[in-house]
This record gives sequence, C-alpha cells and structure tokens, in this order.
Amino acid sequence: MSKPKALFIFGGTGDLARKKLFPALARIVKRRDDLKVVYSIARSKREDWEGVACNLDAGFTKLCHFIPLDAVNWEDYKKLGEELQKLKGYELIFYLSLSPFLYEDTILNLGRLLRNFSNPRKVVVEKPFGFDLQSARKLNSLLYRFFVEEEIYRIDHFLGKDTVQNIFSLRFSNIIFEGVWNRSFIDHVQVVALEDVDADNRIEFYDKVGAIRDMLQNHLLQMLAFTTMEPPCAMAPQFIRDEKVKLLRSLSFSEFVKGQYEGRMSTF
Repeated sequence: MSKPKALFIFGGTGDLARKKLFPALARIVKRRDDLKVVYSIARSKREDWEGVACNLDAGFTKLCHFIPLDAVNWEDYKKLGEELQKLKGYELIFYLSLSPFLYEDTILNLGRLLRNFSNPRKVVVEKPFGFDLQSARKLNSLLYRFFVEEEIYRIDHFLGKDTVQNIFSLRFSNIIFEGVWNRSFIDHVQVVALEDVDADNRIEFYDKVGAIRDMLQNHLLQMLAFTTMEPPCAMAPQFIRDEKVKLLRSLSFSEFVKGQYEGRMSTF
C-alpha cells in the first residue's frame, strides 16, 4: 500500500495553478485515495486563494489548505514547518509553480527546512528551467545539494495533455502511419503555437522571461521531439528521454527570426 501523500503547490494562486493544476487535481482525487491533503502556498492574500477555490469541486476543496508564504523569506518557512510536523509518515511532494527568478531561493529555503524531517519527498520544478545553459546547470547543482535524482522532477506540463500523449500511439501503434512516418514520405514538419488568450495577468512574467523561454525552448521543442524522434527501445521514461536527447542534439538552426506584435500573443 502506498504512503499517504501531501502536495504543496508553491505559487498556489498563480495562473498555472488556477487554470491547470487544481482542476487536474480535483479530477485525480476522484480516482485515487492516497492524496490526502493539498496545500496552496503563495504570498497572496487568503481572499485570492478563496477566489481560486470557489471554482473547484467542493469535495476537493475539503482537502485544500492555504499557507501565506514569501518564497524568499526564511521566517515564513517556519509556518510551513509547523504543518510538516503534522505529516509524519506522509510522502511530501513540492511543486514549484513559480517564476524562475524564485527557484533558487525556494530550493535553498525548502532544503534547509527539510533537513529536520525524514519523510520521503519529491520536488517538481516547472519550466523554464533556468534562463540559459549556465543558469540551468547552477539550478541542477543546487537541487543536488538537497535531493537525489530520483526525487527531482523537471516538468513540462504540455506533456500531460492527452493530444500530446497520443502522438506515440499515432506514430508507433498505427500500422498506417508507422511505415510512412519518415523522411522518405514527409516533406517538412511545422510546429505552430496558436492561442486565443492574451498575456492577461502574466504581463510581469512575460516582461522578465519572454515568450521564447516560455514556449519555444520547452513546449515547442518537446512537440518537435515527440513528432520526429526515433522509436525508443521501450516505452519507459529513460528510453524516451534518450531518444529525445539524440534528436535535439542533431538540430541546427540556419535562420531564426523573432518579432513582437500588438494584441494577441504571437505565434511561432
């Protein structure tokens, strides 16, 4: 029997948590009973969390608690530590749905706090993972100070979409496409991001991070890899990762054009 789980979402009133994470969790808890408690952690006011919770299933909200916390302030983690004291025997899952500018401080403070606890734990880091190769390596090194590789999950939430997961079935389990999905029959591939929403309350995030880091270097490259990678030797995470890495290493760019447009978010 699996251990009871407690999930902590840092950035628990943000855009991703509000639109994706909490609605998905509300469906998940109906299919499994090991997720016992969910904490929404944010520097927002409780009223902001209640605005999120009012749109969720009432049964799910009974599992949810709100903790006001500034990710860069160590003193705020003491309140989180009080909650962890109540969770002996639980597996702790920390989901960092934050601006990438806050990852280092959050991991340092969280790692410092967890030294006082023996619970099994996992940490989930949302994209973008760093701002360039150097910062990504620095972030990896920081994670390894407090977690082992099996406890670290570097997440691209696009990979959770049903349509994306169905690409493998379409490619490798469909005898019509399996034999012709190669360069002998396909002239070119276009990966296009079309959105009917604007930046909305993500203006500050986009000003600092930009659409290329938000969409191109993660979501769209993942779509490209899923569409063009070679079949893995087995449908297991490590083998899928290896084939994606081979594909990405073989990429070269002969021309790159970027632009900014008024109105709706731009496409690539």
